[in-house]
Amino acid sequence: MEKKCKHCAMMVPVEAKICPYCQRRLTLSFLTKLLILFIAVPLAGSFISTVFKDHKPINNSPEITEKKKAGDDKYWAAWAAKEMVSKTLKAPATASWPDLSEFEVTDVPGGKNTWQVRGYVDSQNSYGAQLRSNFKAVIFKEPDGGMVLISLDSDR
Repeated sequence: MEKKCKHCAMMVPVEAKICPYCQRRLTLSFLTKLLILFIAVPLAGSFISTVFKDHKPINNSPEITEKKKAGDDKYWAAWAAKEMVSKTLKAPATASWPDLSEFEVTDVPGGKNTWQVRGYVDSQNSYGAQLRSNFKAVIFKEPDGGMVLISLDSDR
């Protein structure tokens, strides 16, 4: 049985370690094998660990799933309140909002999927003055996932 020499493309016996035509080595030298072992393998491991560094196992226990769901609902209630308040501003493009995590989101007693959101926004009024407006919005989550504004009170 024969194989092709990678240097001169001539056919040589499979067991040959040196090509009889070009006299070049057909197998990797001991030094090359060591270099691969001590350099290439750790580099590949480093690359793989970098790619998967943010990978976390999924924990789907019922308590954690419910906490995540409740937290997500409160986040979306805050986001919906921000969007709905934005529509009432004289100059919404000038609005400066705090981070949504700074909004106070509480469950409405006796109201399933209903939250009260308190927060503020800095925006310009009709005269161009930058003012802070505090608001309190009551948000309801419909069964299809949509958010509905139930009431909106502000200090403007």
